[in-house]
Amino acid sequence: MSRAGPRVIEPVRTLFGVKGMGITSTSETLALMKPQLFVTTDQKIRRELGFANKGAGCFHYLLLMKDVARKIRQLAIEAGISDLEEFLRPSGREWKAPLANYLDEWLRMNIAYRGR
Repeated sequence: MSRAGPRVIEPVRTLFGVKGMGITSTSETLALMKPQLFVTTDQKIRRELGFANKGAGCFHYLLLMKDVARKIRQLAIEAGISDLEEFLRPSGREWKAPLANYLDEWLRMNIAYRGR
């Protein structure tokens, strides 16, 4: 497991154990609290990517997204991009979003809402 694995798993496990907190509400809460670390998820995205809609599948999804973010940052560095979030910021948006937000937006547009 990567160094950040426990930083991802423990908060998810804690919130997911609260009555009424499913994985979607857990991921949305954590993304609000620590947007540079957590990507939101919903059942349609997990299903389309082949992850189980239970605890283990959700943990693996979040760890995969963390790994994807790490690889994107590595590619950006290799390409000479020093501020990835600024590079990704759409024209007209006045604020910079964390990379996790861009991953979430991409997943929603290309997987969850594909064909709409």
